[in-house]
Amino acid sequence: MRDTRCGRSWFVVLPDHESASAVSLNACRRVAHPSGRPWLLGCWDDDFVLSVTGRRAVAVIGTSSVTPDELARCDLDAVLTGSAHVVASIDGRVRVQGTVSGVRRVFHTRLNGMTVASDTAGVLASLTGAPLDDEWAATRLLYPALPHPVHRIAPWRGVETVPEDCYLTLDDARVTRRWSPPAPELGLREGAAGLRDALLAAVATRVRPGEPVAADLSGGMDSTSICFAAAQAGARLVTVTLDWGSGGTEDARHADLAATAFGNVERIVRRTDDLPAFFDDVGSRSTLPDHTLPLVRERAQQRVIARELRARGARVLLRGHGGDHVVMAPSSYVHTLLRREPLTALRHIRAFRALERWPLLPTLKSLWDNSSYSSWLAGTAERLTTPFRTNALSMEDWGFPVLLPPWATPAAAELVRDVIRRAASVAEELAPGRGQHGAVFHARNAGQLAAQVEQGHGMAVAAPFCDDRVIEACLAVRLPDRSNPWQFKPLLAEAMRGLVPDAVLARRTKDNTNAQWHDGLRRNRAALAALVDESPLAERGLVDRSVLRRAVLSPELARVPPPALENTIACDVWLRDLEGSHVRSPAC
Repeated sequence: MRDTRCGRSWFVVLPDHESASAVSLNACRRVAHPSGRPWLLGCWDDDFVLSVTGRRAVAVIGTSSVTPDELARCDLDAVLTGSAHVVASIDGRVRVQGTVSGVRRVFHTRLNGMTVASDTAGVLASLTGAPLDDEWAATRLLYPALPHPVHRIAPWRGVETVPEDCYLTLDDARVTRRWSPPAPELGLREGAAGLRDALLAAVATRVRPGEPVAADLSGGMDSTSICFAAAQAGARLVTVTLDWGSGGTEDARHADLAATAFGNVERIVRRTDDLPAFFDDVGSRSTLPDHTLPLVRERAQQRVIARELRARGARVLLRGHGGDHVVMAPSSYVHTLLRREPLTALRHIRAFRALERWPLLPTLKSLWDNSSYSSWLAGTAERLTTPFRTNALSMEDWGFPVLLPPWATPAAAELVRDVIRRAASVAEELAPGRGQHGAVFHARNAGQLAAQVEQGHGMAVAAPFCDDRVIEACLAVRLPDRSNPWQFKPLLAEAMRGLVPDAVLARRTKDNTNAQWHDGLRRNRAALAALVDESPLAERGLVDRSVLRRAVLSPELARVPPPALENTIACDVWLRDLEGSHVRSPAC
């Protein structure tokens, strides 16, 4: 959502309490409790549905197909089609929930003796004057991804995050679980039918027939599926294809192939040589809301594309983000499969060892291990500074090991160890078995990234693969039907058969942007070095400035994968921009 009057979207939820009237917020919109006291304050666009019946009021803020009549009698624990927050005020009790995916998150804090909630952590921090949390900043250095539940730490002290599968009641500040992942029991054909229905419905909630809708057409299976789903919903498509190579890439060729199957479609095809390079505007300041933007490298490119799309009348950009995360099971599924179907699992393991070059001893160790998630997470705290070795990668355990880059200071490492140890003492697996646990984790990781991309893109962005109903449809399918060594995304291919061209569904290759990443670093060395010179992370004692500077100037010598450096750059950019902005202010 994006409010056209103040340029950003946020809301605060207040309890049905007499002290709520004293909360001062300059908001575009205000909605009262049935009692007449202030309830919802903020700025949001027309994606808002409200039902009030007596002392029962329910609001949906976000993208959804629900109507006021349906909302009046709906089960609040039900998973909606689309992506939205649900807020209820019933007999004076207030309930707030986001999405299972984490695209829509809920934060809360204490204010004037009350618990108040918001979709934006920075707004709550502004209300309370909360300082930034060094523990949060230190964890942003971790790679390849923040482990569960460390990813829930908010940037400001005193601001807490509601777990994705829970709801918050403001009256007693209680967090209650409302969702559990389905058991992976459906076969491929039945599961594919469920995924197709869920994905088509997710796209349709964002499409107004006959109106222009922008969509990525990268040539990959995920984005192409979204494009065809939008066309089926009646959208007037404006597609975006980026050609990363000098003479045409696999992605671009498959995008051209898919485009021939469309009827009325307007295409934007851009050579990346004609767009800003990666990291081109890293020296410029902007207002990044609420959280770091991992894809800070693409900020300049995406703003150029957003301007072109808006000029063609598109109000939303549909992306295939999340497809890699939700339609496939993580490699740890073989650990679960070995205990249920050992002969099938052994065939899969042999094939993966041949295809992915899994080393024998680490693979056997992972398969034999039966430790709990909390034990595994605690163990990662002791190995944070282990040097990264690409040849040591095997199948996932409960996840891939998390590491700190060489420029993290001993103080940062100690902070992160403490955070992980505390998290491990209360952490529970997200689903029974490592395969399904990993699948839920990857879905939430995709959802969090989708939320951050939407906040920093320059126009409304939607990732239908990250909708809760789509995620549920995937999780309900047997693990080996979601992934296997012989097929690429078998579940999605089966779901989209007859809608997406077979040549796209049969594709097994995938381009990358490694060359553009290194080229962008080379072109922007001066700006990146200047960023390091004023690094807020270094000022906080979390980064060794000299080591980080060497990594920026010679990334090929850093001996860490690109995400390690990019996470640090993104955090420094966000902290720097936050110091000079009013992004936290709830005033419009």
